[in-house]
Amino acid sequence: MAPSVNTAIILAGGVAKGAFEAGALEVIAAANIPVKVAIATSSGALNATMYSAGVRIGQVQRAARTAVELWLDESSWHDVFDFTVKGLLSGRALSTSDKLLAMMHRYVDPLASEPATSSVQLRVVVAPLLGVRGNIGAQPATTFEAALAFDETSYATPEGRDAIYHAAAASAAFPFVFAPVTVEGLGPCYDGGVVNDAPLKLASDCGAARVILITPYPLQFDMLDLPEGLKLLPHLADILIHERLYRDLRDAIRVNRTLAELANLHATGLLDANQLAAVERALGNPTAFDIVQIRPDNDLPGTAFSGLFDRDLRVQYIEAGRRAAEAALARL
Repeated sequence: MAPSVNTAIILAGGVAKGAFEAGALEVIAAANIPVKVAIATSSGALNATMYSAGVRIGQVQRAARTAVELWLDESSWHDVFDFTVKGLLSGRALSTSDKLLAMMHRYVDPLASEPATSSVQLRVVVAPLLGVRGNIGAQPATTFEAALAFDETSYATPEGRDAIYHAAAASAAFPFVFAPVTVEGLGPCYDGGVVNDAPLKLASDCGAARVILITPYPLQFDMLDLPEGLKLLPHLADILIHERLYRDLRDAIRVNRTLAELANLHATGLLDANQLAAVERALGNPTAFDIVQIRPDNDLPGTAFSGLFDRDLRVQYIEAGRRAAEAALARL
């Protein structure tokens, strides 16, 4: 890959299946792919927080290796869950995010304490329970999606790191499992994957020419039986989250094709420069970018939470991430 390509990585959610992303990041780091933007939701935000700190100091392999070690050895349920009596009695949550916050301080702070050698942008998506003001055309409207923006300077101070860690913990706060995390200016926030698991448009807004999408879910689900009982709820969550990714990917590919067709019309003289610019303005000045998908060939074993109770599953997820990344990068 050419060093001049402005590359963004998108790290989607998956709870314990986020270990798949750590395996993929290890391969990306070893390949010296120059990542300048990291966009993340849910458990992907925890991976992105670590990886962006590595990009900032030019030590992505160290950051990726640390992420893998954390998934292997400090991602069991007793490492992650901090059971809350108040939450249990109210039926709102099993756990606080205090252990996740402490873990980020313990392992990201040493990277952040070193001087920056590179720029990096980090975007973390959260779902504010109170909503935030947006707009539909000229009409004000409420949205429940917010993207928090950080860069290399955010890691340089304790206050900046604390803001990053709270954003990542909020984005990873799976509803009813973790209590919502308060984010300054937004109030209590939940898992960003609920509203946008793989925000492709953010990559375009950051000026990325190539997007590497990493998600622990396959392109095709092999549904042999209809889930029943308690298995139906996580399946419905998969439907809600990943249907948007399906649409966003199709839309992004459609935009790329449209822009290629317009460029061809201009090259053949059917559109002059002014006409081309007018058409692009009418389309909202979209940006074309390459999309590289790193996904498993088949649905990973277990539910999103199974890996928290089984280290062997986390090992499988990491290995699957490495294999998927190697295959995807080989096709570049």
